[in-house]
Amino acid sequence: MKTLDTPTSSGPPSIKFGTIGDSVTVGLVNVDDYQQKNFDTDELLFWNDDPKQPKMGKVVTGLVIANNGGLLGSDDEERPAQPGDLISFWCEGGKHFTWRDAVKAAKGVTQGDVMRWTFTSEEPPKKKGFNPRKVYEAQIRHPEAKDGDIADRCVAAYNESQNRPALDEPAYEPEPF
Repeated sequence: MKTLDTPTSSGPPSIKFGTIGDSVTVGLVNVDDYQQKNFDTDELLFWNDDPKQPKMGKVVTGLVIANNGGLLGSDDEERPAQPGDLISFWCEGGKHFTWRDAVKAAKGVTQGDVMRWTFTSEEPPKKKGFNPRKVYEAQIRHPEAKDGDIADRCVAAYNESQNRPALDEPAYEPEPF
């Protein structure tokens, strides 16, 4: 199995939870680092105490095994995540700690490990006019017989994502008009 630290060229849609108790169970396909951005200005973020040090996050890619309320898509075209869908978790802010704690409890992760991500509660916003902070819990375990071939499917999904052409490269040699 591959340790989950190799970057991918593009990513699947994020999953959203609307109701406390919603959860999704995935096989882990990949984990990648990314530099966080300011949502308003789209500028890359750096730490206040070291302006040369980028503020990093993790994006976790998973292959859906089971879903209890998680949605994919835009606000006007959402649909429930289905087994076999590739989804992503952008782990920054509080989600970073959820991910970190789950990895620590599992003593590391590899491709094919099984993770359940659950929306557990909301905390009041720290500033007036902001949304409540969503609180999550994650558990990670190695695959078991009941998971079938999830590890093989995660490896295949990773390999397929690596074989896709970059967005700015043609998928084939263009022909003249």
